[in-house]
Amino acid sequence: MLLCAISMKNDKNIKGYIALTSILVITAVVVGIIISITYLSIGELKNSLTLKKGKEVYLLAYGCVEEGLLNIRNDVNYTGTTLNIGNGSCTIAVSGTSSDKALSVIAEIGGPPRYVKKLNAEVKMTGNSVNILSIAEVE
Repeated sequence: MLLCAISMKNDKNIKGYIALTSILVITAVVVGIIISITYLSIGELKNSLTLKKGKEVYLLAYGCVEEGLLNIRNDVNYTGTTLNIGNGSCTIAVSGTSSDKALSVIAEIGGPPRYVKKLNAEVKMTGNSVNILSIAEVE
């Protein structure tokens, strides 16, 4: 009888250890999955922000090119300026002769991190019209 009672007590202890070990393993797996999902979510958020800011700086740069073209059309001697638009800024530099001009635009949106887009445009002036020969992104 005593042997049977000791055996039953050991069986309960073993079952308790197995249950406790199982709970610990399952908890570790669940925590690992949660951590993985969290890191993936943070990565996706960073990618989304980069895409959004990239589009913003792209549109800012092209807007500044258009501003430069408009100013060249209105003033043949226009040499450039710096504009602050929203949370970004751009610098427009114009060089060249009275009929052949080159625009260099550097657009930047601050923050950490900074987002920068550089564009070069070549234009030909014919009377009061501005003809765009090329617009290229610069690395």
